[in-house]
Amino acid sequence: MTKEPKKKVDTNPKEAPLNNPFGSLDSLSLPPAKAAPTAKVAVTALAAERASQSAKRGRIEIRRETGGRGGKTVTTVRGFQGVTPPELATMSRELRNFLGTGGTVNEEGIIEVQGDQRDKVMFYFEKMGFKPVLAGG
Repeated sequence: MTKEPKKKVDTNPKEAPLNNPFGSLDSLSLPPAKAAPTAKVAVTALAAERASQSAKRGRIEIRRETGGRGGKTVTTVRGFQGVTPPELATMSRELRNFLGTGGTVNEEGIIEVQGDQRDKVMFYFEKMGFKPVLAGG
């Protein structure tokens, strides 16, 4: 009993065995693809609008804290001058949406955001018209 030799598949065919499934799209003259979004996330349109309406709104301090929180890190923002509590609550909500994290505004008017988010918070408040300063260690 002899075995038949295996048929070898030509790995360099002269003609393509299959049609290109995307070949017909070339004739449709579609617009070019949009560029991938950059790493920096854009500030919301509302925040940009507020920043353009207001002059520099003053100095605020951005700190990273862990004390009294069971070892969990939070980023705090304090030192708002002339900002009403409803406006502070709105800014806090927009900041949390921008960062994709949780947080709150405590009764002393300090915004607390979960995690070490100092660089992103600084970027956000610069666009809002504030002068953020990294405080503490």
